[in-house]
Amino acid sequence: MNNFLWRQLRQKRRLFLWLSLLTILLVAIDQVTKYLAALYLKRQPLSIAEGVFSLHYFENTGTGFGWFADNTLGITIINFIILFVLLYWILILPAQKRYRILQIVLTFTIAGAIGNMIDRCARGYVIDFFYFELINFPIFNMADIYVTVSLIVFVLLFLFYYNGEETNRILTFRPGSRGRRKAGEEKE
Repeated sequence: MNNFLWRQLRQKRRLFLWLSLLTILLVAIDQVTKYLAALYLKRQPLSIAEGVFSLHYFENTGTGFGWFADNTLGITIINFIILFVLLYWILILPAQKRYRILQIVLTFTIAGAIGNMIDRCARGYVIDFFYFELINFPIFNMADIYVTVSLIVFVLLFLFYYNGEETNRILTFRPGSRGRRKAGEEKE
């Protein structure tokens, strides 16, 4: 890690601690719900709203919608790359409070990726259990919810919250002037 990244890490120590605790909590919720699904739903699905929504145990060897089934190694490698990029992105984001929501959104994405990666590495498949029968939607889990909702919020942030200049600053992935504030920008 170069000097800039170490400096950013020191400056954002409290933020990273908080985001790390949030990640641990989210991953724990994901893993506990998957454990409970394996424990109780393997024998028989549980109908929540007849014909609309139920809990079904399913072992997914692919990604969302079952894509790339039985390619655990490839999916895991891609997952590690995505995790590295997201962590780097959080690290280089400006320190102002305006970017905090984006850091939280990225944290939810990271938690979702970690939750499903734990399953793939430990079992060779991901445990899914939420099932919308009414529309025959693919079965999913808490980690999938984290990733999907964070993607929706991410898009909304760039459509309605951040202006063009901020968007360019956020999406360039260059750490250069991120630690400096312009006159009038709020402090952390």
